Amino acid sequence: MNKSIEKVLLINIIGTLEAISNNAISISEGEKFLFSPQKTRKLINMGCDDRIVSIIEEGCELEDIESIIPHKLPENILKLKKRALDIIMKYEKIDNIDWNEIIGSI
Repeated sequence: MNKSIEKVLLINIIGTLEAISNNAISISEGEKFLFSPQKTRKLINMGCDDRIVSIIEEGCELEDIESIIPHKLPENILKLKKRALDIIMKYEKIDNIDWNEIIGSI
């Protein structure tokens, strides 16, 4: 998978987790947008970095965490966000790209 696409995915992961943690969107909305088994399968088929796929898979479990151990939800969101940030920080800066073109391919 193209590294630019992976970078956009990481930005989306971080933003979605931030929105969930601030109650700007529900976990259900986050699942419809990004954290779904269908998205996971698509990304695997596209050859996405396993670390990114793993974060999305774990994001699919946030609703379960919220219902079973709600006091652990903020901690889990923070861990996923930190993992995404750690990965994105290792990517090169990309200044000469049409981000809208990349976003349209996801």
